[in-house]
Amino acid sequence: MIITTVVERDNSGLEAIIEAAYKFGESRFMESLHICNFDNYKVMQATNLVRMYQARLNIESLALSKFSETFIPSYATENNECFETAILLLRRLRTTITGTMKIFRRFCPVIRKQLPKDTVLNRSGLVSQYLQWDLFGIEQFSPEVQTLFHEMNTFFAHLVTSLCLCKDMIRKEKDVRGNFEELEAIYEDSCSEVWEGLKDIVETFGVKLVSDEELENYNKTDHSSPNWKAAHYHKMDKKEMRRHVYCRFVSEGRRDGLDKKASTLWPKDHDKGHLVVFSILHLDSMGFKYRKNNKDKDNLGTYESGDLVKYIKWAGPSSEIAFYRYLKEHYKGNYKLPSWQAISKKMKWFESMGISFDTKAMDSQVKELKEKVEKNSVLTNGLQPTG
Repeated sequence: MIITTVVERDNSGLEAIIEAAYKFGESRFMESLHICNFDNYKVMQATNLVRMYQARLNIESLALSKFSETFIPSYATENNECFETAILLLRRLRTTITGTMKIFRRFCPVIRKQLPKDTVLNRSGLVSQYLQWDLFGIEQFSPEVQTLFHEMNTFFAHLVTSLCLCKDMIRKEKDVRGNFEELEAIYEDSCSEVWEGLKDIVETFGVKLVSDEELENYNKTDHSSPNWKAAHYHKMDKKEMRRHVYCRFVSEGRRDGLDKKASTLWPKDHDKGHLVVFSILHLDSMGFKYRKNNKDKDNLGTYESGDLVKYIKWAGPSSEIAFYRYLKEHYKGNYKLPSWQAISKKMKWFESMGISFDTKAMDSQVKELKEKVEKNSVLTNGLQPTG
């Protein structure tokens, strides 16, 4: 008869291993020794085998425990494009599962009849239904046998704990999919975390993570739907999540009237983005000091006043150089902007002197200018002849 150690790497396999491990006890252990004709040499071999896989189990269960801390709170998971959660978790215990099946196989009796192929979880003496040793205790056996029993008892207890942790994660994952409020919190936290890792690259180097075609395809789906978020929870890997977050913030900014670059500079504060874009268009009216330049345009913002430093500190996101590049690209006024080296040098000087800036004052100045421009626009439109 062919006995296989293959186990299904899914929920059914997980349940089958747990059920078999729960059955381990003195009676079945002693029955297995009897039907498999264990001598002292086989006992010592089995003991070393169990100890080896116990060491592997210690390592893998520790890693699984650490993984469990971040698995549920993370919207995306690594290498989970096509696996269900049970498979993903059992893959993290692959050596332990293999060792477990080998242990069960060692306690399988030899059957020479031509019977259909079966699994060790059905044929091992450790799951036997025919117990003849209920009246006897393990104490009647040699110290080597008792040592093997205690090693196996420790192994199976630890194994059940690890597999139950897998079941608990599967249950929690299912609960999250059905709790839209908790799912929304996990989704938003994960998006924020992913963006924190992306923004410096995107802002500083202007990296284009997705094509325009992919961005258009993104907008064809309602990604804000709770059903979409539930369906894709733990179904995207980290790379897909990064592309999704980039598409999300760019698309949201565009819908709110910002261009692609501005959407990445102010992804969560579109009002600030609009205010900064307005200030760039009217930068000449901000009252900044300038330095006369007879050869070219006058330089906006003198080194001594540090006007542009204050402005960039107010307007810029985490990457100030990224905003400077955006400013240089979109400023079409009558002055010449200083180089980034000059601005950076002035920033370092302010920092060395311990000088901080009142961003609220700059915020108020821009808002007042915006109100004034809008008011003048209304008045001008009102004076235009009609008819």
